[in-house]
Amino acid sequence: MHKTVMLITLAVLLWCSLGPALVKADGFGFIVYTDESSFALHTEETQVAAINYAGGREKLLLAVKFSEVTTNSVVWIVPVPANAADVKINILEAFPSFSGDDILLRAEHAKDTVTSIPLVVSLSQIYTLPLYMVASMADWDTMRYSGLGDGEGVEIHAHIEQEGIVTEVVTADTAEALSAYLNRKNITVPVGSIPILDEYMGKTYSFVVSWVTSIADATKMPAIFVDFPTDELYYPLKPTSVYGDAEIPVLIYVVGYAQPNPYSELEPFIECRYFTGGLHFSESLEQFYSDATPSDYTRIVIGQFMTPDGLIIGQSTTPPSALFVDDLWIENLERPPPSVERALRTVVIYDNRWYFAIGWLIGASLLAGGLTGYLIFRDFKKYALIGLTNCFTIIGTVAATFALVKEHRAKFIGFFSIIFLLLNFLIILPIVAILIL
Repeated sequence: MHKTVMLITLAVLLWCSLGPALVKADGFGFIVYTDESSFALHTEETQVAAINYAGGREKLLLAVKFSEVTTNSVVWIVPVPANAADVKINILEAFPSFSGDDILLRAEHAKDTVTSIPLVVSLSQIYTLPLYMVASMADWDTMRYSGLGDGEGVEIHAHIEQEGIVTEVVTADTAEALSAYLNRKNITVPVGSIPILDEYMGKTYSFVVSWVTSIADATKMPAIFVDFPTDELYYPLKPTSVYGDAEIPVLIYVVGYAQPNPYSELEPFIECRYFTGGLHFSESLEQFYSDATPSDYTRIVIGQFMTPDGLIIGQSTTPPSALFVDDLWIENLERPPPSVERALRTVVIYDNRWYFAIGWLIGASLLAGGLTGYLIFRDFKKYALIGLTNCFTIIGTVAATFALVKEHRAKFIGFFSIIFLLLNFLIILPIVAILIL
């Protein structure tokens, strides 16, 4: 019998042991203030997550920022589409570090340099120097851019305690049962006060409940780890809709290449960028990484997000949380999108530009010499080797021609130079343009 099971992650903390209670959420859920007579939501600031997909399973990491909370003060709610029996949980020591180069941005800056290679190669003719001088000069320097049973109606399926965080996987039959369970954890959530919880009831959902018991090092940023089977990558947005008009940016890192498939209302607020060389591995995150994990990754931003170093990324506008009427599904890509593939080729050419220019010069010189020799003397091989002396500029070709060619010397030199430039600009350059543009 098919069961749709959702997993909700809650890292729960209580600010005071007596009197009115304050419960705060820092990402992946909702925040509530409660006392004996009132109940209200409190806005969370940001959501940060990392996803790795391998072997048909999604590995989801949710950042826990100890530097911004105190013991017993935070709540996350994260529904995940998986059967409770198939869900694995853990607490990892750290959140992954992501930096590296924005592939499309770096390719855009490198493109002028790559397309200037034929101008550089044409300088072998010497008389083409004015053409190069009036053209836009590309910067050929390296560019980088960078960043148990618990009571009636509730069953606990798993329990783990690590890094000062306790996590339990539970299922609840009703909203009343879940509310009673939360109350036993000193979290007062009146039944019916949070409509989003009611939507999960009556459908056999599971919840991962997490709370902080101690903070040994406030500078650390451990992460709640959830591993579950899925055919398509998934990130829960819908619970955040309970914040209404509050603007909460979301930052998601996906190992490898991925493409978000947002619903139409969300599409104007989502940005997807691809990075290379910036995924740093560590033994503490071994469970998150898979074998042969690539160093490239996808960064998905919903709204405008400010990084810890003050860099603003994403779109210019963060949508109101009420717009998160559905969860975000993300397609895992076996290979980069076409635009990224072209950008990667551009970057490869740029990073090896001098080798590429020299190879271009050698190939064009050989071909131009061979074609010229065949047109004039019906001999390709000998004159291709003479054309190779163009690597020492046209002066080398002139000297080799006068030393090795007995007749039609001026004709050979003139035809060679014209054919060389035609090959350079009309054949080789368009081929490169097709590859990178």
